[in-house]
Amino acid sequence: MTIETFNPKWFYKGHIEEQEQQQIRDLFSDFLSNDANFHTPDVWNCEMLCSYQHFNNNDGPWNEWIEYLRPCLNDCVEDLRPRVDVQIIPQDAWATRYRKGDYQELQNHSVPSCNLTMIYFHQLDSDSKSFTFYDPEFSSIKGNGLAEAFNIPVNQSLSLNVEQGDVIIFPSSYHYYVRRNLSEKETIMLVSNWYAVPDEQPAQDTLQVQ
Repeated sequence: MTIETFNPKWFYKGHIEEQEQQQIRDLFSDFLSNDANFHTPDVWNCEMLCSYQHFNNNDGPWNEWIEYLRPCLNDCVEDLRPRVDVQIIPQDAWATRYRKGDYQELQNHSVPSCNLTMIYFHQLDSDSKSFTFYDPEFSSIKGNGLAEAFNIPVNQSLSLNVEQGDVIIFPSSYHYYVRRNLSEKETIMLVSNWYAVPDEQPAQDTLQVQ
């Protein structure tokens, strides 16, 4: 007899090799070094800089960047074992910068136009475990006392052990936050949303990235 699970949460983790990491650094050098491309949206309760919904965001080399990450996306799709032919349609992309002391509050990307989110860890301190998934449903497990009584396969949060050049892909409905950056080195993440649909379903137009 064994303990089995159902509806487990999952995420994909891949890695970009150093040569291609350098090519991506060269590609984004001008865009990321220009503070005029970044802001902190008024509706966000955080300290960080991002190009999301900034009028300069379309100046970023997003289409070229996506091609570097497409092998990871294809690998993820293959691991998920599609039941039918699937279109994976890019919706939007942006950069986030976390200076020393910066952080990102709890959020998700759950909107009708996307169901997968991909994050590329462009620049990262070697000791960083700042990106953290959070499960809001954990309170029901904690509330009934099972988490106190048994070692059951649930966690309220999971801080990812990632390094520079790593790629993660996960359902856009997942909650996550970014812990305060304690390093002198700026953390930079490149983020994109995708819409996965069966091939026979009419696909909606992309937003920023084609």
